[in-house]
Amino acid sequence: MSTPTAAQAAAFVTDAELPTVQRRRGAETDTANPPPDFDAAKDQAIVAGSGVVSFKAGIPAPRRQAVADSLLLAQLILKHKGISPDDTQNWYHGYGSVLANLGWLVETCEMTDYVSGEAGLDVHEAIMAVAAVLLGPGAVAAAPLIQATLKALQSMDTSTPWITLFNRESRRANTASFQIALAEPDDNGDLTVSLMAFSLAASMTVTQVLFVKVKSNEANLKRFSTTARINLSVLDSVQGTLQQKVAAFTSSYLSALPDLS
Repeated sequence: MSTPTAAQAAAFVTDAELPTVQRRRGAETDTANPPPDFDAAKDQAIVAGSGVVSFKAGIPAPRRQAVADSLLLAQLILKHKGISPDDTQNWYHGYGSVLANLGWLVETCEMTDYVSGEAGLDVHEAIMAVAAVLLGPGAVAAAPLIQATLKALQSMDTSTPWITLFNRESRRANTASFQIALAEPDDNGDLTVSLMAFSLAASMTVTQVLFVKVKSNEANLKRFSTTARINLSVLDSVQGTLQQKVAAFTSSYLSALPDLS
């Protein structure tokens, strides 16, 4: 797919059909959050529905917002279309297609099974193993940020609003689908996002999905990992339109994790 122009990206956002905003009794107190306070000087992590995106210091706040909004828009479009994350191949194909329409140059990658060790499956270890391969030589510098993000997720009380919304969007009985992303500026001032997505099917009820440990014959983990380089002229031009498009969902789907420092 060729890179869209700024006008094409704006038209795609404007025409995108999203779910109806539902106001369930008590939902606001369960999942409503103040909007994330993006800070270019800090390493940060943001929950965006069923995904978590970590930002390396140096990425301007408006671009952080645009990246988080892009990931949220992709989820909302697929939800409106009725494509379940459990339909892994179609869901991740659609996910990448939405991002491509926003100026993300997504490398082609198919879902594959993650092969666990003899001791069984540790989802936390699987995430770090996939990250090490995806990030290549940059893994040494980037892995601590991913590790810090996962540690922040693990240490928080499960009743806090942002973990409630993450669980709401990622978990369904004995299945779970979630995404991990890392956004980094490169030496040329461009922005690269490493995307990892996982789908877990287990024989038991899934609770803390990111830290579940199961025997090798009790669960299957599918993984998707790819790298996207963002066309910043397109992303910057569509940022305002994108933010306005998802504004009605932001308080229920976006939330900042605790300080990673």
